[in-house]
Amino acid sequence: MKNIINWIFIFIYCFIPLTNNNGMNLNMLYNVDHQWMSYIDGKKKLNEINIPGTHDSATLVMANGIVHEFANTQSLNIIEQLKRGIRYFDLRITLGDEDNTNLYLTHNGYICYDPENTDEKLYFSKVLNDFINYLNTFYNETIIIHLKREKIPDEIPNNFDTQYPEKNYLAKIIAEHTILNENTVENPKYSTKTKVKDYFYYENEIPTLDQVRNKIVIVTRDSYTYDNKPLGVQISVPEMKHCTEYSNKGGKNDGVICYPILTNNYNTRIQDDYNLEEDDKWDMIYDMITNNIPSRSENKTNDVYTVYDDTITNRFYDTLNTNVLTLNFLNMARMSTSEHVYHIITDLFDTDIEGMADYVNFRLESHLWNKASS
Repeated sequence: MKNIINWIFIFIYCFIPLTNNNGMNLNMLYNVDHQWMSYIDGKKKLNEINIPGTHDSATLVMANGIVHEFANTQSLNIIEQLKRGIRYFDLRITLGDEDNTNLYLTHNGYICYDPENTDEKLYFSKVLNDFINYLNTFYNETIIIHLKREKIPDEIPNNFDTQYPEKNYLAKIIAEHTILNENTVENPKYSTKTKVKDYFYYENEIPTLDQVRNKIVIVTRDSYTYDNKPLGVQISVPEMKHCTEYSNKGGKNDGVICYPILTNNYNTRIQDDYNLEEDDKWDMIYDMITNNIPSRSENKTNDVYTVYDDTITNRFYDTLNTNVLTLNFLNMARMSTSEHVYHIITDLFDTDIEGMADYVNFRLESHLWNKASS
């Protein structure tokens, strides 16, 4: 199981998760205007805008003890993240209450708890309510939620049969929370009540900012359709655990298996090599940012990955190409270092997650600052 403590940035070309924990130097992020999106040209598509976000966003409060150390990936709750400028949220959802109608947040099967009431599960409806309240204060913002199902109980129908959507119970429950939700809330922007369903953008294409101001954009890792309606933009993330050594300085290298993967008809490029040490990880991140690494296929042909030439890879660095997206994850698999597990960390690993986070974040922050100043 990977434990990832990070932030995510969506640049013109990419989603970039940025590791985070207490004590970090994130001054550039802390001085944030709560309505910073209001200054952005609304004709731009979302994949053309630098949008900060978080990975496993709801994991501030997990179970006590060792479970918390494995599953906790955030040091801020959802509302605090919004106030810091975060607009992209990675939400892992599951069912399992007595009536199996309430979605709640999880991390690899471990329950996320409500920071305001740590005895209660953190329900999807509570998080959506926080988002809507924020949008009702800052009308020109948009919020992206990337949904992934985790540990759905075996007794719950959970296939993706678009011909018989009634079989897909999970899609039904997601839709009832979002695009089919007839409940109303006070919307001060229009001085009237607004149906919850009207806060959601759920088409399977990336919108412009103007299309989704004052709305929540649904992104899914799986293909969901219910009542003949798609449940969001589908962006899947392939497993990339096998790259453990990468260096652009002539050191040991796992080679092609580390290369970013092309998916979605070659329009999405993903790097999620989370089993790298911090120096190798930063080399990978930097090579992705600076167009210094090829791309490969997700699957093998005749036991060999296809490595794509510059003609294909260069599309992801062309600012005039508004149809591509790169996910360039900065995450690394480690536990945090609370006192009762510190000896485990120091025995097993050369460095802890806080040190690794500082290493990568400082270098990315410096790179971005230098680019902006040049």
